[in-house]
Amino acid sequence: SLIMGYTPGSSPLTLPTVSPMKLGMTMPANSQVYFAMHYPAGSYGTFDSTKVIFHFYPQGETGVREVTTAPILQNWSFSLPPNQETSVYAQYPATGGLPANISVLSSFPHMHLLGKSMRVYGIKPNLDTVKFINLPDWDFEWQDFYFFKNIQKADIGSTIKVDAVYDNTSANPHNPNSPPITVTAGLNTTDEMCLVYFHYMLYLPGDENYNMEDLLNQSAALVEIEDES
Repeated sequence: SLIMGYTPGSSPLTLPTVSPMKLGMTMPANSQVYFAMHYPAGSYGTFDSTKVIFHFYPQGETGVREVTTAPILQNWSFSLPPNQETSVYAQYPATGGLPANISVLSSFPHMHLLGKSMRVYGIKPNLDTVKFINLPDWDFEWQDFYFFKNIQKADIGSTIKVDAVYDNTSANPHNPNSPPITVTAGLNTTDEMCLVYFHYMLYLPGDENYNMEDLLNQSAALVEIEDES
């Protein structure tokens, strides 16, 4: 169960912790917490000052809503021929639609060095579009979970989609291969990925009306007061 991912340009994960929007993620008793770090070549022998800090609610706290983090959109079967731009798609669910109304808190698109653009959106049963995020100029050095100012509702029966474009030509200054070669999906930075993570939870009426920025500011102020005391 993923809690958070950190990438170049991202910021620490914070969630609202004050009424009427107390959010969190359950860490069951006896859970093991894994931290996976990617290091570049030449890092051996150097020191890492990375810190991970968890904030917990007081024991017995009530009214906390469960948030899930997951790569809802994935495509691992694509191939990017050299010297051309290629479009890659993914959809969730693969067939049918969402089984329940969902409140979407954030969207985190992820590609590597050949990424050019990515558009993430939902299609409602009435064919209206829910706009999550549109990145016309992908930058590998600037990634994050982009939290919405207002929660986005994905209606039951909707589908979630991503349209991604990759530039595997010599005109792409970030292309790691000269001359370009065929690139497939994989875990290395010189491979490619088509993933979109989301923070989401079951929808409750009125979720879309909350101002998440205000709630986060109130939560941060409360944490600061508690830390000082």
